[in-house]
Amino acid sequence: MNKLDNLYREELLWVSQNMTNKKIMKSPTLKARQVNPLCGDEITLMIKTKEGEIKDVTFEGAGCLISQVSASLLAKSLEGAKIRQAQKFSDKKLLSILKIDPTPARMKCALLPLWTLRIAFENYGQR
Repeated sequence: MNKLDNLYREELLWVSQNMTNKKIMKSPTLKARQVNPLCGDEITLMIKTKEGEIKDVTFEGAGCLISQVSASLLAKSLEGAKIRQAQKFSDKKLLSILKIDPTPARMKCALLPLWTLRIAFENYGQR
């Protein structure tokens, strides 16, 4: 392991210990839950919107460090975004925020929050 890998690991641990957005939101505008059946990680995203803008994002979940930190970082990066912008959030962008290059087995953990976000938008569009 090189210094850079160690630095990222420390940063992930710090984020996991300081997740202020891991909580239940009352009356979210959008909500979705996804489970990775291969490992059991689960994420529920709750999003409050107003006039086409994301005002608040929280999440609940259980699973590995990567899935939980990814959910927290995704939630923080969505706050204040226009819904149209958030709908275009890419895998690549989430991985760049996460600052790791996960192995193929861990890629599903890292992207589970984004897949949950996409389901939330699909559910919202079906109303």
